[in-house]
Amino acid sequence: MARGGTTNADWIAIGKPIVEAAKVLAVVVGGFWVYWKFFRQRTHAPHMEFDVSCEFWGPQDGAFVAEYTVKFSNKDLVLQKIRKVALEVRGIERGTNLEYRRDRDGTLSFPSVIDDIENIVSD
Repeated sequence: MARGGTTNADWIAIGKPIVEAAKVLAVVVGGFWVYWKFFRQRTHAPHMEFDVSCEFWGPQDGAFVAEYTVKFSNKDLVLQKIRKVALEVRGIERGTNLEYRRDRDGTLSFPSVIDDIENIVSD
């Protein structure tokens, strides 16, 4: 018997519920952490920003000159490898009446392919 009247069996009896409560708390906290990281912060999905911009330089030698810029930004902790990005530039030929797309209300149709780049990613 230990000093003060408390035995090892008493300490074990007192400690068992505390240990069981700590296990339940650990499972609940771990489950919340998994939910938060995986579903709310979407750590299972790539975090990429993609931006395409166009600057028109106006008519030069009878043609309209435009500059296209494509930017990718990896916002993830995991390295993402982009192997292929296709870019299709469409327009409206001179003298053609403006038409709207049937599948999208209020969206202008650009029927002519001006440039079709199969892959803009360099190795």
